[in-house]
Amino acid sequence: MAVETHQRQLSDEIANVIDTLHGLFKEIGLSPHEREQRESSVYAAISAALDEQLRVVSQYVPFLWGGTLWGGATAANAEGIDREKGKMVQDCQQILAHIRQMERSLADEDEYDEEEDADSQITLPLLICLQGLKERHKAVKRRHADRYDSVKSVLCVRTR
Repeated sequence: MAVETHQRQLSDEIANVIDTLHGLFKEIGLSPHEREQRESSVYAAISAALDEQLRVVSQYVPFLWGGTLWGGATAANAEGIDREKGKMVQDCQQILAHIRQMERSLADEDEYDEEEDADSQITLPLLICLQGLKERHKAVKRRHADRYDSVKSVLCVRTR
């Protein structure tokens, strides 16, 4: 819904600019040929700006391959995006490592399934993945705390 709104706003803005340019061209008294030439240069500039933005964004989308982030930032405006995504991947990796560690400690050696653990991967979009991992971490942490309290109470009873 938001994308459609932005597209509509952008389209309206471009139409307003073109209408304003047509008025200015008339006021200046440009020939139809020169009007077309200048209008073409406006469309070319808009197209170039959109193409550049698309290139920058698509070039720095992280590709997760074996848990590593591929691609390095070289464009100044993409460095912030690359850093932010790199941090998000790192946060996902840390949370996933904590989850795996707690799940291993909760499971009996016979119960722990390495294949199921391997299914826990970092996926795109990263925000949704990070949110899901945080929720899963909370649940596992709660189970881990409950188990710790159970073990602690058993040990306290035995030492009396």
